[in-house]
Amino acid sequence: MCGDSENLIVDTENDILALSMMSMAKFDCCKEANRRLEETNQKLESENISIRTKRDTIESLQIELMKLKINGDDL
Repeated sequence: MCGDSENLIVDTENDILALSMMSMAKFDCCKEANRRLEETNQKLESENISIRTKRDTIESLQIELMKLKINGDDL
């Protein structure tokens, strides 16, 4: 009977170790996924800034074009 409880303790310790290792692996996986999401977010923010800059340039050019048309300047 005593031997059975020792086996149970060893099995429980092995289960705890296995669960700990699985948790660490999942944590590392989540950490890597989060890092990749942050990289993607930075790229998207950079592209968004570029798009806004281009939009602002287009709007400025449209305003200048309207001013020229109002003043009667030929293009």
